[in-house]
Amino acid sequence: MKSHLHFSFWLLFVSLMGLPLMASAMCTDGRAPAVKAEFLIAPKVVQARVVSQKILQEDAEDPEGITATEYIIQVDVWYKGASKKRKLLIRDENTSSRFPMDSGVSYLLFLTPYRLDFPGQYFVDSCGNSASISESEATLKTIKRLQATAEKKAGNISSKISGSQ
Repeated sequence: MKSHLHFSFWLLFVSLMGLPLMASAMCTDGRAPAVKAEFLIAPKVVQARVVSQKILQEDAEDPEGITATEYIIQVDVWYKGASKKRKLLIRDENTSSRFPMDSGVSYLLFLTPYRLDFPGQYFVDSCGNSASISESEATLKTIKRLQATAEKKAGNISSKISGSQ
C-alpha cells in the first residue's frame, strides 16, 4: 500500500511539474473556433516573428504591476489583410487568457483590432488557432486550401464576366 501511495504521489508531482511546459495560451470560456471560421472572421492572418516585447505597468492595483505586454511582430507572410506595414503591434492583456509569445519565435497569428481607443494595436484570441509555426502545420494546410478555393472561385467569376468559359 505504501509503495502505491508513493507511486501516486510521484505521478502527481511529475504531472504538475509538466503543467507550465504545456500549452502557452489558455482559453477560459471553452470556445474553439474552426480554422475556416476564424480565418473568415479575422481581419488579418499572418506568419510573423516577435522582434521585441515590452511589459506595461499601467495599473498600480495589479498585484505584480503588470497590466499587459506589447509585442512588435515582423510580418513574413500575409495570408489575409495584407498591408504595406511589415511591423505590427500586438497588445496582450495580463489575464488568464493571455497569449504569451517569445522573442525570435515565428507564429501563425489570427489578428483582431484591440480596441477603438488603441488604434493600430491588435490582439490574439487565445481560444483560436494562433500558435507557433512549429505547431501550425495542419492549420497552414487548411489556410492554403481556403485560399486556393477562393482563388478558383474568383477565377471562375472572372471568366464568366469576360465571357471566356
